Amino acid sequence: MGKSFSSRPLMESDSESASSGSENGVLDRFRQCLSFKFAAYSLLALLSINLCYHTLILTHVVPSKYVWGGRLKSESSLIQFETVSLSLNLSFIVLVVLRAQLCHTQSPQFCLRVLCWICYIIFTLNTLGNLLAKTWFEMLTFAPVTLYASIAFARLALGDEEI
Repeated sequence: MGKSFSSRPLMESDSESASSGSENGVLDRFRQCLSFKFAAYSLLALLSINLCYHTLILTHVVPSKYVWGGRLKSESSLIQFETVSLSLNLSFIVLVVLRAQLCHTQSPQFCLRVLCWICYIIFTLNTLGNLLAKTWFEMLTFAPVTLYASIAFARLALGDEEI
């Protein structure tokens, strides 16, 4: 059936909290849907799998046509791009470990938060790039993966406040 509504009158405090907290309401809902801990561990798993995948490409176990939009034409460009990819993936893993405080080090959390926002932007742009890939495999497989990674980095950037 339909939703039931409260019969109590709308109070002034209700409208104040609704208007001032509408942005916080969306963020709170986002935090409820994707926990900080799940975002961190799922990103670690995803980035580790990605690291293995790019290693397989670099060693020619997986054809290079499935990465970089199918646009790599020479062995030297493959080595350059895959080296950059492996380095970035390792950096992303270190960022997630530090942001989630999975190792016992003192880290500047504000800087890590900013870096997570930068990763959010990078993965969002990567998603757009995957949607423009020449191969259907890359488009249909990696666009959702990078979209999830961007969402998970946004969650890490928001912080570990659990609802």
